[in-house]
Amino acid sequence: MPNTLVEAEDGHKSEVSLLLTEAASKPTFLDSGATHHLINNPDMFQPTANSNIEISMGGHSNFLNATAVGSAILINHRGKKLILENALL
Repeated sequence: MPNTLVEAEDGHKSEVSLLLTEAASKPTFLDSGATHHLINNPDMFQPTANSNIEISMGGHSNFLNATAVGSAILINHRGKKLILENALL
């Protein structure tokens, strides 16, 4: 299981996606309701431009900095490829 995307759909308005990786120190999660998708694994990321975007973490004066904009390439548990455009690294 190098990278596995698991998606749940139970008829509700919201859907949940979870990306599991072997890198225990850097798990990746997808929030289908997020304004931006922030990817922490550069191996899944194809940058298209540098960036310096500050991302607020829940309104508690905590921030993350995105250093690049590009496409994240994910593969779900059925082998289907998912490309997230304009993702952040």
